[in-house]
Amino acid sequence: MTMKTFAMTSGALAFLASTAMAELPRTIIVMDGSGSMWGQIDGRTKLEIARETLKGVLDTIPADQQLGLMAYGHRERGNCADIELMVPPAAGTGAEIAARVNEMRFQGKTPLSEAVRQAAEVLRYGEDAATVVLVTDGLETCEADPCALGRELEAAGLNFTAHVIGFGLTEEEGAQVACLAKETGGEYLQASDAGALADALVQTVAAPAPAPDPAPASEEPTPTALLTAPATAPQGSRIMVGWEGPRSTYDYIRVFDTAGEWLAEVAPGEENPVELQLPWLTGDFMLAYVLESEAISEQIPITLTPAPVSITAPTTAQVGQDVTITWVGPGAFLDNIQLLNEESGERWGYDYTDGKDSMVWTMPDVPGNYSFAYVFRDMEVIHKTPISVTLERSDAVPEPAAETAPTAPPALEPVPVTFSGTGTEAYPLYITWSATPVPGQNLPPEAWAMNEGVLGSTSAEFLPGTYDVVGDAGDTVFAGQVTVTAAGPNDFIIPVSAALSPAGPDAAPVAVTITGPYMGTFRQWAAIPLPDGEALRSAGEINDAWAIDMMPGQWLITATASGAKGEGLAAVVDITSPGKIEVGQPTFAATPFTEITPFHRQCEGSAPCAYGDEISGLRMVLLPGWLMQDPYTLTTAAGEGNVVSTLFGTTGTGGEPLVALNPRQWDATLGPCEETAAGQLCRMADMPGDGLAGYRVIAATLRIDGAMPAAAGTPVGLVGTPQDLDPETAASLRKLLLGQP
Repeated sequence: MTMKTFAMTSGALAFLASTAMAELPRTIIVMDGSGSMWGQIDGRTKLEIARETLKGVLDTIPADQQLGLMAYGHRERGNCADIELMVPPAAGTGAEIAARVNEMRFQGKTPLSEAVRQAAEVLRYGEDAATVVLVTDGLETCEADPCALGRELEAAGLNFTAHVIGFGLTEEEGAQVACLAKETGGEYLQASDAGALADALVQTVAAPAPAPDPAPASEEPTPTALLTAPATAPQGSRIMVGWEGPRSTYDYIRVFDTAGEWLAEVAPGEENPVELQLPWLTGDFMLAYVLESEAISEQIPITLTPAPVSITAPTTAQVGQDVTITWVGPGAFLDNIQLLNEESGERWGYDYTDGKDSMVWTMPDVPGNYSFAYVFRDMEVIHKTPISVTLERSDAVPEPAAETAPTAPPALEPVPVTFSGTGTEAYPLYITWSATPVPGQNLPPEAWAMNEGVLGSTSAEFLPGTYDVVGDAGDTVFAGQVTVTAAGPNDFIIPVSAALSPAGPDAAPVAVTITGPYMGTFRQWAAIPLPDGEALRSAGEINDAWAIDMMPGQWLITATASGAKGEGLAAVVDITSPGKIEVGQPTFAATPFTEITPFHRQCEGSAPCAYGDEISGLRMVLLPGWLMQDPYTLTTAAGEGNVVSTLFGTTGTGGEPLVALNPRQWDATLGPCEETAAGQLCRMADMPGDGLAGYRVIAATLRIDGAMPAAAGTPVGLVGTPQDLDPETAASLRKLLLGQP
């Protein structure tokens, strides 16, 4: 989607049309500026989609709507205090907000709770009606509780509402931030692509102020509704509720207690009957259809009866020993088992119950009194089973449940299993997977492992049992324990392991001092994170060492002397700890190369190459092993003339081009494109994992500087691509561009 073709869905337009004339509250958009916004959806970075979609929505809002912008994580890496009011709330700020979002750098942590708090304070939420719209693609990473914040703001606010848009979050991740909206009477909206994000922004940014008290019945009749539901149901169960009603945007079916407090809800959407998750309570309650005006149109009684919940586990176990547990419980969304230290209350681990009938736990290495806790919907402990962890050996055999029928030994027949890493649906990585059977099972002890990484998910066959799974993607490592069952399904999404990943998801920055030869020369320094991320640059030209805080990982560091056209220093370095980094000189050319068609230049040796073409003025840095075609000019399919174009590849992929600069034509199914200082740069979607770093270096350093004036008779606007030119014409063109006779 581009700004020229931006269009909202019909639902978004209808909603906007119905609210355009309503009284709109003062609103602040809280925008996620964390580094995870560099992740991709459908081949485009989330930050690019967010910038473009937000501008499209802002172009349509009423001129008198008072809007502001708060951002977090966009200026510094690893700083939980990086929160900035970029645009104070006022009328007519749409264009300024769009411009400021385009300036955000997207590189820090996710202090979303504190950012929402500060936005509420700017809006004087204790005195005036106020709305905060949080757009986040990640969870809180700064030791704050968004649920507690929601309760606090709701209690202290005069008429405060927080809406949360989960951009690219999974259903489980969304549940962890949805409470911020729910506690303040707001909406949590899941947005998995640009269209859904546009709908969500329209529904929240242009949403009207809460409706006033309903008019007396004599002036306007209250719409009627009907409900059909069982008279009794087990606590914590899910029931089907049939309904008839107006089904307005903010209608709900809710469960109320005898004091009038609502405990659970579901919106009557497209489905009828609709599934409602009941609370973990017993007694008499009321099921009600609540209108958008908060008036109750229909209510029927419902009694919640006790339901079984238990955990079967050994009473004692040795430190570090593996034990197997089973359970009986409601099986609600986000139900999990946790291991708690009874003395300190510390949680030693947790695992979700969904899709499992047993778990294998490794006991802590510290003896003491612990308990397995069943946590209902990840919010409420509803059962505990104690276990004593000792230094002495224990058989760790679970106590048999009452009337347990004998079971036959499991059939050792392999079943299909798939593994994928969390978040790799949007941003695929090359992952090398391995799986090791947990000891103590009737399984062969040998581990399963792959020889090389694969892009996206992988499939294999495993015997039923419990396995420790590790997926190595270089800077990111996925790890978790899975239980393969004969009945399946056995499709597992493995989470990121901060302990095993070299840098961790939120590693702290380190202070480094960067120097090079010929110190005293005024230079512009730059540091480009590999394979992705936003570049850092020195504040202008400096004639001393560059002191900068950098995240651990691999970086390309360059320096360009004052008045020079190309990089005078360039090196790829691994940042691991504070200290001094010495950056040497690159190779100041790319070696002539004709062994692989269609390439003509090669970056040889171990140092990066600073390449400059005097005819076209094209300049860039190439990593060792990268190839390029001699640049030439063409007219694009869109009619843009005299643009510089070329192809890039690597020695490892032979004659297959991986990257194209200003291609005459490009099919979006081939891979994503981005705008650079030299024009549009496109890459293949199935690029090898080690090629992404080289692509990022090209994209960050490309520019056109100091092109040689065309000689008399030099043709310009040549139409075609390297593949379109016949050998004779291609040879003539190369000679012309290189100034050869």
